[in-house]
Amino acid sequence: MKTIESASMYLLEDIILFSKQVKNLFTINLPPFILLGLLFIIIFPYIFITGEGSIQNPWLQLLAYPALVTNILPSHMVLQKYLGIRKIFITWVIELFVSVLIIYLVL
Repeated sequence: MKTIESASMYLLEDIILFSKQVKNLFTINLPPFILLGLLFIIIFPYIFITGEGSIQNPWLQLLAYPALVTNILPSHMVLQKYLGIRKIFITWVIELFVSVLIIYLVL
């Protein structure tokens, strides 16, 4: 009987821990770098097809935009680790400034 109770308590603790992790995942705000990465994933085909962008060479577009997306997405995690979770406002300001600069240079 004791093994059944201990096993059920262990399972219950795992379920509670998982629910806390899921709750934390959905309460985190979307940072500017993640939004910029999603924007580039959506707008990249449009810019490539229409040719409306600051980069006119299609081969350079094929290399530049995916490189931007793949470098922007992990940059948020690097900034978050460097500045810490407590300085979320400073992280937001830095990411917002860099995001606006990238959008200005690309579009």
